Amino acid sequence: MNFFLVTLNIISCFAGIWLLWKILRKFTGKWITFFSLGIIFLGTNYFQLVSGSSPSPVIYRFTLFALLIWLTMRWHDRMNVLNSTLLGLAAGTIILLNPSDFLVIFFPFIWSCFDKKSFLSAGDKYRKNILQILILLGTTAIPIILMAFFWHSFNEWFHYPGYDPQGNLHFPGLYLPQALFSWHNGWLVYTPVVLITVPGFYFLAKRYPGVFYATFGILFLSILIISSWSTYNFYDELGRKLFIPFYPLLALPVACFLNELDWKKGFPVIAIVLCLILLNLFQTFQFQKNILDPSHITGNQYIQLFGKTRLSATEIWKLNNGDPDTAQYLKDLSRFQIRQTAFFDFEDTTAKYKDRLVKKYFRSGSHSFRLDPTSLYTPSFSSRYGNLPQKGGLAFRISASVLFTDTSRKIPATLVITSVHKGILYRYRFLSFEDLKLHRGIWNPVSMNYVTPSGSSPDDTLTAYMYYRGKSRIYVDDLRIDMFEPRK
Repeated sequence: MNFFLVTLNIISCFAGIWLLWKILRKFTGKWITFFSLGIIFLGTNYFQLVSGSSPSPVIYRFTLFALLIWLTMRWHDRMNVLNSTLLGLAAGTIILLNPSDFLVIFFPFIWSCFDKKSFLSAGDKYRKNILQILILLGTTAIPIILMAFFWHSFNEWFHYPGYDPQGNLHFPGLYLPQALFSWHNGWLVYTPVVLITVPGFYFLAKRYPGVFYATFGILFLSILIISSWSTYNFYDELGRKLFIPFYPLLALPVACFLNELDWKKGFPVIAIVLCLILLNLFQTFQFQKNILDPSHITGNQYIQLFGKTRLSATEIWKLNNGDPDTAQYLKDLSRFQIRQTAFFDFEDTTAKYKDRLVKKYFRSGSHSFRLDPTSLYTPSFSSRYGNLPQKGGLAFRISASVLFTDTSRKIPATLVITSVHKGILYRYRFLSFEDLKLHRGIWNPVSMNYVTPSGSSPDDTLTAYMYYRGKSRIYVDDLRIDMFEPRK
């Protein structure tokens, strides 16, 4: 199945580029079209998505948006049953893959409309072709009706904010500044070459005002809607991958920008664009080598990583010496798939630590685990990073229930999670029980969160455990480690 999806991704990618070529050739020459496609493909995070090993439905949506533009142009040239049917199916499939893209249904109708006269002319044209309008709307509904019958199957394959029942909508665009400018996957930070579309849209409005209003209007409102969802952020990405499907809309202003550029006097501008393309290619390399992890990076860390092709153990330790705010990071649990990776209920009386099991005290079941000066450590969870999901922003939580019976006010015990590279500890995090308000004679819940660092080698290990530093004894039950995997 994975081979089939990868093959489908490759075919979809080539189909999208081919469609964009045909679209741009309607507006400009071969060389401008060629360079425009080079900027879209090599200068944006679309290249990272295509060159990655995991198939992504975002690539299908990119191709579908290109198809939408091409079919819209054909539909306006000739309104017949075939063009109306194909255009309706394309629009319906886009909405099927992401309901937040419902605005595409308006795209064919506002194409070439920019003033009162053009709107009136379009209205007369649509009244004369009412049958084609009904066919377009009817075929648009077909994929949406299929979605209603096969909701769970589509949700499993294509998970987007619009499908997330736990996501919250905060319109208009509450998260837009973060989506555009944040070090945490900010679109303009990690795909700065799209800034050339600002003058590009100006030139597009001058030469093709009807095309400008259709493309800019759909693009602006769609980005606003995506940035209104609390689940807008994805952590296995470089920049905003949910914006990638709209790049066919950006190809038109890119072409207009290049078309207006004086290629003899505009060398500084050309040099800047080439540098931005090279920057994108290099950041893609860093991202795929786990050197650059935009999911929870800071500005200072970005500067430290700039130009790096590898990280030593010391650099990894220095880079991750400051922990991200894990409480804030895990505040919205709807952004994660939560899986239990280890659980010690201490009910196995044949385990190698059976001599440390106690029947007198237990939180659940009939046993707990005793820590004392002769047994300082609980059983631990340990895993190679190569065996963990290969995506940024992976987090863990270690939790347990603890009981003490002596009169001590401070319990000298600690929860620990750390990463290890060839015997060197880095991002060592601990929670000391002396800092907690625990009560004698009852089971006290304790827990600690941990966000995995960027740059970890597949042979590095993640280890979690509890240890005791006192002279008395405490009892532990239901020791658990949960993994928080960012949603795709």
